[in-house]
Amino acid sequence: MSQILGNQLPERAMHYLQVGRLVVLATVDERGWPDTCPISWIVALDPGTLRLAISREVSTYHNLLNNENVMISLLGGAMTLGIRGRARILADDMLEVPLPMAMVEVQVDEVKDDSVIGRGLEGDLIKWEDRRRSVSDIRVENALKQL
Repeated sequence: MSQILGNQLPERAMHYLQVGRLVVLATVDERGWPDTCPISWIVALDPGTLRLAISREVSTYHNLLNNENVMISLLGGAMTLGIRGRARILADDMLEVPLPMAMVEVQVDEVKDDSVIGRGLEGDLIKWEDRRRSVSDIRVENALKQL
């Protein structure tokens, strides 16, 4: 079970989320389906605000014109966070950037820590690294291939 951290980015995520860090951004397409894309031009302005540069030539940009709901998966810096928020296009052009890029701002609504995958009988948290020690990747792969 994920652990909800609130509606603010933890300080470690603030330091991590600077341009050049790869995240996965999920938007909602015109059919209501999730649409994901990798984003590396992202910066945390404060614990509740992210800014991204997104090409106007990709489906992600067009999805944001119709639906503000986004989810960002951060996998790195010893973190596995899901960041839910609302996006708005601040500018269709970024004059300093010689590419057709829009500036998008995301207001953070919820941050969840996905590194917690369960709880022990006594309520103790079970982390990924603890679970990984008890079940190997090969064992899981073999089980997935069974019918």
